[in-house]
Amino acid sequence: MLAAVYLSLKEKPGIDEMTTYYHRTMTENAAMNAFLKSQNMCSKKAQAKLAHEAKACQTRPNPYTWTFRYEPGISINSFTTYFDTCVICCLFRKLGISEVIPAMCTYDYDMADFSGCLFTRQYTLAKGGPFCDCHYERKQGRM
Repeated sequence: MLAAVYLSLKEKPGIDEMTTYYHRTMTENAAMNAFLKSQNMCSKKAQAKLAHEAKACQTRPNPYTWTFRYEPGISINSFTTYFDTCVICCLFRKLGISEVIPAMCTYDYDMADFSGCLFTRQYTLAKGGPFCDCHYERKQGRM
């Protein structure tokens, strides 16, 4: 959606404007917010699913999907995913609009927050990092 909007504009807005637009589009979406709030990313079931998906994507790499590794945390309340391939990066680079990718990366913080987790990372593929390191930790008081 963001690529279609951006490509349709005669005058291209800056990254700050695109980030604000994408942030508002996603965070003001009641259905998405309700879905994210219902997720328990730190449950045994959710982490088992992540581990399974990570293993599966390693055996069938595809530039038009996410390829990632899963690493459990010191307790069920934390985990890390390392993304080696990003479908957004691949598509937006192919479309010639790689400058917009970081606008989408900011939503990772919102998704984690709505899901009751603190999200941190040091690297992103969008900014030339070796991978996207996504660290999740359940917020205090959230079960």
